[in-house]
Amino acid sequence: DIVISNSFGNAEDLLTNFNVPQTKMKVIHNPISIERISTIEPKKTMFDSESFNIITLGRLDIGKNHEMLIRSVHQLQNPSVRLYIYGYGDLESYLQQLIDELKLNEKVKLMGFDPNPYQYLKSADLFIFGSNHEGFPNVLLEAMACGLPILTTNCQSGPNEIMKLKEVKNDLMITDYGILVPIKNTDLMAKGIKYFMENPDYSDKCKLNGSKRVLDFEKNQILKEYLEIIKTA
Repeated sequence: DIVISNSFGNAEDLLTNFNVPQTKMKVIHNPISIERISTIEPKKTMFDSESFNIITLGRLDIGKNHEMLIRSVHQLQNPSVRLYIYGYGDLESYLQQLIDELKLNEKVKLMGFDPNPYQYLKSADLFIFGSNHEGFPNVLLEAMACGLPILTTNCQSGPNEIMKLKEVKNDLMITDYGILVPIKNTDLMAKGIKYFMENPDYSDKCKLNGSKRVLDFEKNQILKEYLEIIKTA
């Protein structure tokens, strides 16, 4: 009777490639429990306050493209940058070998899986995301709820919807919540990191705007959208 997609990008895919009738298609984004996240205390001793601490979460697989993030840090050659990668997956050995080869052991750390990443998100300076493709990346919402500015690829789909991107460019795409870059672009990802480091006022504005934007995805708000569709079906 109804097909509900978690992003407009996924909905378009279903309409175009799977011939789902337009009349049956609805979009409701994924929810997030802001209340639960707000109760978690930051682990302030985790990171060096003298460094620019970047964090990412996700499976260590090709789709998440952690290799691009690592190479972006290497390209910057900035002694202040630190990248902490949380997650596990098939590419762990490969990524560690890459870190060793690029002599980034002091700058890039594979942290493994942690069931409570929010304590680290709340203590970092920037959330970075290198995915080649997504359906709807809840992790961006989680980072916003933890008060972080966002640097992400403009992968299909989700990030541009969450961050209200107005114009696609082959360059930095600056929004009120953070920056998007084209997928698989190491140069622009490095440029994005540098932009955040050189513009702390912009980072502060992204934190404030993100904390407001994430309210649109709060679980009770999303529940209301489901109930409204059920009532009117």
